[in-house]
Amino acid sequence: MYTLTFTEQEMHWLNQAIGELPHKHAAPLIESINQQILKARAAAEAAHPVQDHADIQDSRQGRPKR
Repeated sequence: MYTLTFTEQEMHWLNQAIGELPHKHAAPLIESINQQILKARAAAEAAHPVQDHADIQDSRQGRPKR
């Protein structure tokens, strides 16, 4: 098992390259990559919940969060 890190642009190019493969090879690979991305995003969001913009603005102005 390996962990790789890609930028959004690199993912775009990788996705295009995989799209050039025959469907029988590309489809399972794309599905696997997409599932890993979803899991990684969910883990990142759980570890660091994103505040909405109103909360960020309120905290910058010294107002208590809602």
